[in-house]
Amino acid sequence: MKKSRHGDMYAPRNQLSSRFGTKTSSRRESPKSEGCSPRATFEYTPSKIKARIKPNKNVAPPVASSTGNVRLNSSRANHTASRKLAAIQTSSHIHQLLYIYNIHSRTPCQPDRGRKCGMKVAVIGAGILGASVAYRLAEGGARVTLVERGEPGGGASAASFAWVNANEKKPRAYFGLNYAGLREHYRLREEFGGAPWLHPGGNLVWSADARGLRERVERLRGWGYAAETVGEERARELEPEVRSPGVAAAYFPEEAWVDVPRLVRELVERARAAGAEVRTGSPVVGIEAEVSAVRLAGGERVAVDAVVNAAGPDADRVAGMAGSPLPLAPRRGLLVRLEVRGAPLRRVLHAPEVNLRPDGAGYLIAHHESVDRRLGGKDERRLAVELLERARGILPVPEARVSGVRVGTRPVPADGYPSVGAAPGIPGYYEAVTHSGVTLGPLLGRLLACEILGGEVHPLAAPYRPGRLREQRMTEHPIRNAKEGG
Repeated sequence: MKKSRHGDMYAPRNQLSSRFGTKTSSRRESPKSEGCSPRATFEYTPSKIKARIKPNKNVAPPVASSTGNVRLNSSRANHTASRKLAAIQTSSHIHQLLYIYNIHSRTPCQPDRGRKCGMKVAVIGAGILGASVAYRLAEGGARVTLVERGEPGGGASAASFAWVNANEKKPRAYFGLNYAGLREHYRLREEFGGAPWLHPGGNLVWSADARGLRERVERLRGWGYAAETVGEERARELEPEVRSPGVAAAYFPEEAWVDVPRLVRELVERARAAGAEVRTGSPVVGIEAEVSAVRLAGGERVAVDAVVNAAGPDADRVAGMAGSPLPLAPRRGLLVRLEVRGAPLRRVLHAPEVNLRPDGAGYLIAHHESVDRRLGGKDERRLAVELLERARGILPVPEARVSGVRVGTRPVPADGYPSVGAAPGIPGYYEAVTHSGVTLGPLLGRLLACEILGGEVHPLAAPYRPGRLREQRMTEHPIRNAKEGG
């Protein structure tokens, strides 16, 4: 198999606490034409968030628990409001706030701004983030060029376990962003009239740490997330073929897995249908001064008004071209595709020694953090066989075999959180770089397109501006031991 700098490639269908204060962004003025002045930037302050709260008489008002956490008064209200509510846990200097900001409206910005302006935007990278922002920009009327060095969805997006969740995301503000990202996949299904790439069914977790699992369930329920502890009988109902390891179990019914290549193809085709130009096999080799153009490896120059860096593991290199250093702490991960008979698994499964999910009829994807940590110089095929044996330990699949192995590099900004929005001091340059790109991609694509076309920074994205990474000196990676997600 051919090796790239991102690891071995294979061809199966499914490839693989912020301080809150006033947040402003540096952004380029849109080209001057009638009706084209960008909307004012939303400053992320407690008083302005409160001013944005719009009471909904159909939803019971939230109340604070003895710990200060915000919760809803009834399970029905909780379910109804989960699409619009984000609880923000701030630093010790700012009180917790609950805001309603219509996060799941079709387009929170004005979609005709790009059409009036004729804004030219180059999106570098056609993974799930790049494809999402390209689609939303083209939908909003911008003249988009989507540039990909390989094939759409073949980079970091293909190296994801593709589990859509907000399960172990902390602090609370980051949980809120990921929960909105999870809900965005369901909203996209409604918008498109179907989502063959989205596979609901939830996530069943077994853990030897019974106390830790129970505390996680309680915390997530307090934050309005669907979670429950389950006994062996309920676990067997959910996954009849799985042999219980005899430890504590929990179920998270809203979670899902995503067929990433299929979703990326859909987004790219919709972007193209909206007028975007898609260039594959076209590495970017330079960004000209004042973000006036990008230069491609073939010598072509593409004139632009703005550039979006969604280049995944190459994002630091692209940022350097723009003169905006982006510190990354990339992580390597191993995904193994197993060929099995029938469909022994119904949903995402996290067991003590292996994580599994379906990958279409006759296939499973296997992954585990303990194997990722041993990648180094280890033989990847031997590690793949080890994951196969672990899968056989909990599933009746004696005939299972390894049909594909992929080692990918996951782009993680140095503090572990997304870098999304306009970079300070470089008008026209934007970033869309994050871990958990499958969970966050459609949401961040929409919010970033709104910022570029409408000049508005959504409060969910406000804590994750690129400028913070230029100011910080990272000494510890806060999500090094986090579960691999989307």
